[in-house]
Amino acid sequence: MLNILKLPVLFALSLLLVSCSTSTNSERQINQALYEEATFGRVFVVRHTGSPGILNKISVIHNGRPVGDIGMKETSVINSAAGINYLTASMKGLAGLTTKDAPILTYESRPGQNKFFVIQLFLKTNGADLYFVEVNETHFRSIALNTSWIDYL
Repeated sequence: MLNILKLPVLFALSLLLVSCSTSTNSERQINQALYEEATFGRVFVVRHTGSPGILNKISVIHNGRPVGDIGMKETSVINSAAGINYLTASMKGLAGLTTKDAPILTYESRPGQNKFFVIQLFLKTNGADLYFVEVNETHFRSIALNTSWIDYL
């Protein structure tokens, strides 16, 4: 009986440990990127996928170039050229074998205009799909700056 109770307790402790040890965004860093003088638009991408694939990074690709690998609740800030731009993402590591890349997202960027996206994961019986959701700045901040361990479930 005691062995049966050990598994949920160990899972809860490991989840708490992982959620506390992953890097997070600071409000100062986001504000600096948001309000820094720029002649181009910026794209902010935050990962919000829950616990599936938590140990694997997601590679963000902008206009065909990798711009960074982000972990859970991490943000990638991209300088975006004016005009039509492309954004996609792919899961790295073992989870990437069964995870379908995010479809290519096309968006128009204007000088001084920021775009905000959240990478989410949709679980299926034979794998998972990554996808982007465009959000406003307020929703982006609530996800990027929230450090609740419940988000990892």
